[in-house]
Amino acid sequence: MTQGILLFAHDNEQIQYSLLAAWQARRIHKWLHKPVSIVTDSNSLGTLKHYNLDDVFDHIILSDAETTQQKIYSPGTSLTFKNVNRTDAYQLSPYDETLVIDTDIVIQSDRLNLVWNNIEDYLVCQNCKDILGRHWKALEYVNRTGIKFYWATLFYFRKSDQSKEFFDRCNLIKENYEYYTKKEYYIPDTYIRNDHVWSMAVHELGATTMPFTLWFGTNTDPITAMTQDTVVVNGSKIARQDVHVMDKFGLMKFVLKELDCE
Repeated sequence: MTQGILLFAHDNEQIQYSLLAAWQARRIHKWLHKPVSIVTDSNSLGTLKHYNLDDVFDHIILSDAETTQQKIYSPGTSLTFKNVNRTDAYQLSPYDETLVIDTDIVIQSDRLNLVWNNIEDYLVCQNCKDILGRHWKALEYVNRTGIKFYWATLFYFRKSDQSKEFFDRCNLIKENYEYYTKKEYYIPDTYIRNDHVWSMAVHELGATTMPFTLWFGTNTDPITAMTQDTVVVNGSKIARQDVHVMDKFGLMKFVLKELDCE
């Protein structure tokens, strides 16, 4: 029974997701002691090869992003967003058990290892806490009267008929996204959101949630310090716990230092 981490990384105009993935792979090896594979495109792979970082991955899976759209990364900054092929994780993963992790999660504990050898076919992420204790209604329900919100930031699955059914449903929703958001669930999205694809699929098929809490900061919460087991985001110091840092511009600066790629 093989177990491993799968990362999706497609560079855009300013964010080198491939380098975020290489940095995260090193942390996964340190904290989780699991093999790591990357789903990426030829241009992003070129970035990895330029910095001699392609050898940190167990497998390199080339998959050009089939959907290109714009996303607000910070106030006033809109960039190309290609990371919507994670609905293909089931068919792309080389492992019997897979954990998919966003590349902007700062791993500084072994807590994610709790998912392995699970009796459930798949697990989704719902228990997330704001680093400053703020309450976000949009992260509880997809709209004011809608279904519960689930993150696609982090999910686990093992190869099974039930897991395949879940990912088939995610792909169906993604391929008919306008119909599902406008006619079925009345979600005011202007681009495909992985979180909302997951939320709709979970609403229709059900799911068990991850057995731990993930901390997060928004894209307006600056990261100001980072070591191997501590990160400071908007003045909040989090030690020995994993944190989803959405300030990708700030995170990239620390990642480049840690990778010695400046």
